[in-house]
Amino acid sequence: MGAKAYERIQEWHKGFNLREVELCSFDKAKGKPFSQFLQAPYLIPENYASGIILPSPAVDVSDFSNVDRWFHKLTKLYGLSKNPFFDNAHSEYFVSLYRGLPVARGVAYIDSLYEEPGYLKVGWIGSVESIGVPEVGDMLMESMLDYLSARGVDKIIGPGRWNASNSYVGAKVTNGKKPFFMEPENAPHITELYKRHAQAEETKWYSSIIKLASFRKRLNLSKERGTVDKLESENKGGVSLRHINKDDKWSFKRDVESLIGLYNDAWDDSPKGSKMKHKQFRAVTSFELDSMVSLLEQVISEEMVVMAEKKDKLIGCVVVLPDINEIIWKRQQIQYKEFEDALNRDSLYQFLDQAAHFSPSFSPLSCLKESVAMARGVKKGTYGSRYRALIMGVLPGHKKGTVLRMLKYLYENAGNVPEDVEISSSLMCEDNQDILKLANKLGEKGIEWQVYRFPVQGSSE
Repeated sequence: MGAKAYERIQEWHKGFNLREVELCSFDKAKGKPFSQFLQAPYLIPENYASGIILPSPAVDVSDFSNVDRWFHKLTKLYGLSKNPFFDNAHSEYFVSLYRGLPVARGVAYIDSLYEEPGYLKVGWIGSVESIGVPEVGDMLMESMLDYLSARGVDKIIGPGRWNASNSYVGAKVTNGKKPFFMEPENAPHITELYKRHAQAEETKWYSSIIKLASFRKRLNLSKERGTVDKLESENKGGVSLRHINKDDKWSFKRDVESLIGLYNDAWDDSPKGSKMKHKQFRAVTSFELDSMVSLLEQVISEEMVVMAEKKDKLIGCVVVLPDINEIIWKRQQIQYKEFEDALNRDSLYQFLDQAAHFSPSFSPLSCLKESVAMARGVKKGTYGSRYRALIMGVLPGHKKGTVLRMLKYLYENAGNVPEDVEISSSLMCEDNQDILKLANKLGEKGIEWQVYRFPVQGSSE
């Protein structure tokens, strides 16, 4: 489909009139402009031609909501109320309309809690989507950069990790591999758009895919060589392993608080933190933690979380979630079938008009139904054989063999996990060589993505 589709899209671009593009911005996630913002990825033909997994409507609404719009217990339970990230961040939404239909979108934001040595105020851009007409993307990027520059930032970076669940949205190199849940994916021309406007490359991030079958083979070989016993004796050192406690709500919340506390401590780049430094990170707030507890309760399985403790203190963990992208992808086959039919249209506007009818609904009820369906699918185990390691590691000062012990514990105690399961360990910064070496030793290279630095208007740099 790719080559044929791109050929058709190029024909549509020839008749495109840039003068008919209207760029608007707003700061409240509600009303028609916000609906158009959410709809944009579904109207961009290059997204379909690239075969990417489009944003889930429910996840998009959950991520971008900066206002409380629905006061219902179920909507809050499924993460559809205000994203707590916006308690400490100001965002401006941008959407480009072609004859009233969305063809590009992006977000510019300033997180008041984010600190970086040497800078007073850092601006971010992210969630950029655009049709493949370069001028449309350029207009969007320039508007976002102008917006941040006018608000006194002294540094701009992106694509940004910006929401409570720490997902990245941005350029990718897949090497033929489909990204896992909360990993970035864009049509190739978006990568070029970032590069055109970037001042410099800022930081590279990586993922690594651990195949459980390969790990099992490695484990059996180690048993034959007697190295497993050595691993156990050398690294045990008073460290006990257990699964997360889901027996009751309070025990579960206490364990999640410990996990996020470990995460904050391990990644903290402040003087009080550990020596493990990570760029583009800030600690999770208590309100973001509460939101995470609600969401994790829906998708987490006890046997897929291993906690390592020493003297009643958490020193390491492996938190593995099912790859919800498998569920999202199955549900998006309808849109892809409709796209194939829409390739017969004579102009881009005709395609956009048809795509607007087969794009999903972003109504509160539709998003709630989708969230409930995804949660049920996870509980029933319909997600298949792909998982994502949300957190994996140990605090500095503790032996890296503890990670191997936790993976061994997970493998030996996860009864319902398929034999061909793959686990993506992602969000690994290029600066963290220890975890990168370990991940590459255990698995194979997954995807990599780049964070860029952009020029601040009026800056001498």
